[in-house]
Amino acid sequence: MIKNILSQEYYEDTISQNLISFIEKHVPKIDDATLYYQFPFVRESNGNVAVSNIMIISRIYGVVIFKCDSISKKRNDSEILKLDEELSSIENTIFAKLIKSTNRKLKRGKRDLSFNLSSALYLPKFSDDNSCFENQVIKYHLSLWIKFHDFIIHY
Repeated sequence: MIKNILSQEYYEDTISQNLISFIEKHVPKIDDATLYYQFPFVRESNGNVAVSNIMIISRIYGVVIFKCDSISKKRNDSEILKLDEELSSIENTIFAKLIKSTNRKLKRGKRDLSFNLSSALYLPKFSDDNSCFENQVIKYHLSLWIKFHDFIIHY
């Protein structure tokens, strides 16, 4: 996997490092993928800038975006909700830009992309099982493996 890590913050971001390490070791056919750390930057409607921790682009898996945090239930639910909203904003912006593209290879129709675009919150220390968020919350490596394995089945 090609890694584009242009920030020194990566070396202190153990949650993202653990996620990347797991993906490299356990996700099949990931060698052709490109990984971006802290990319893309998206300006939200309120003027704030949102950035994903990890974005993976692969012919097999499509575009998979992760927002990672060491957040636990002890932290305020509004912080978790903010992460969820930022991730949704990033995914929606990427989708909008891709669907407007004139490149026919990117689209299956007027409203469908020809590849998967998905996102997830990677919160390995989060303890609440009853929270309801727009994005999938991944707490365990098994859930992460299943997320990628489902793409293989449909490929």
